[in-house]
Amino acid sequence: MATIISAHGHRSIWSSLVNQAIPRCKYSDTVWATWRTRRQYRSDLKRLLRVGSYMIRDIGLSVEEAEREIKKPFWLA
Repeated sequence: MATIISAHGHRSIWSSLVNQAIPRCKYSDTVWATWRTRRQYRSDLKRLLRVGSYMIRDIGLSVEEAEREIKKPFWLA
């Protein structure tokens, strides 16, 4: 268990509780990675759409498909 010690020498109770309450497992790491990937992909689509609709068509999507994808929350596939 990792305990963070502040500049004043106090241990962080929060870090101790988090480490005890939330066990790490492969599944949770995979879920977080998937969510980060989706969020980044949708952010990139939004940026490409701002540049121009031709950028979206260049990657094989219609503008409508890109707008639908951008509006989805990161946890939805």
